[in-house]
Amino acid sequence: MGARTSSTNSPPAAARGGDTPSCEIDSERWWVQSRWEGILDRIEFRRSDVGLRFWGPPVWLEVTMTGADSDLWPADTGESRSWDWQSSDPCAGIAALVHDGADDDQLLEVVGRYAIENLILNAVHEIGEWFRFDGRRVFPAHSPNIDPRDQGNGGVELQVTFPPEPDATEPASPPDGLPHPAGEPGAAVEGAQARAGRYTYLPATTIGFDDAGPVICRYAPGETPTEFRSNWTSPTMKPPGVETSPLAQLDRDLHRGLVSYEADRICRAFFIDGNRPWYMHLDHSRVPERGDRAATGGAPLGLSIRYHSTDCRPDAPPSAAPGTSGGF
Repeated sequence: MGARTSSTNSPPAAARGGDTPSCEIDSERWWVQSRWEGILDRIEFRRSDVGLRFWGPPVWLEVTMTGADSDLWPADTGESRSWDWQSSDPCAGIAALVHDGADDDQLLEVVGRYAIENLILNAVHEIGEWFRFDGRRVFPAHSPNIDPRDQGNGGVELQVTFPPEPDATEPASPPDGLPHPAGEPGAAVEGAQARAGRYTYLPATTIGFDDAGPVICRYAPGETPTEFRSNWTSPTMKPPGVETSPLAQLDRDLHRGLVSYEADRICRAFFIDGNRPWYMHLDHSRVPERGDRAATGGAPLGLSIRYHSTDCRPDAPPSAAPGTSGGF
């Protein structure tokens, strides 16, 4: 994912060290160190370039990373640096759950959701660092118009949901703004292939297009190249309206594809008790070619993005009013 340290929202002073640093219990009688060590040891994130560090009380998360520096452009892939990113808020409601008699499995599920939400939030932050058009960030991770307490996700707000399994007997009818597998590309898609080289992302990752939507390809050293495909959304598939900028809509579709791609990678690397608890909910986009849903296991995880009026491309039109994408 690459990374940069977020200097905002450092948690309250608490002892730091290993994955579960020692701390004084004092009045926090619900915090039993040995119990929490056992709970948190059941969470794994199987990515060599990304690690998790928990501490408390209450439960906080730090994401540690190594990779190229996004401020060096073009990125120098020959040198890796270490970074960290801190969650903006502690895991909510843990003390109350313990007080009500929750067992370890119940606490683990809550902390697991908290951890994967913050991993995805961090990934969206990093997309803001790396996703560029003509060398400039499309959705800057650190926007002067956004409250710094929002962990610097610029013009993008993300919500992670854990919905129940969809009813396979009732085909979904996606609302406007969701990816649609049918239809003809609108003006924003015409000529997109010629513009593909002007979009850049992480080193060893390319952004391309086909008639159905964005194609993200990763070339990891020593591995077979993998592709992740998503669909154009309905505003892009339709002729652009008066209030819709085709290029801005194209940027958003590419950004949604990158968010889905990174969230899918996170789900595939996130384990609790040796099992993947969640997979990306991709009912309204094409399943990634590198593996089908049955292979991932777990329950569906959904994402919803809200875009503010952030567009820093040199040829960008005046910003339009904020809009909401819908989930995907």
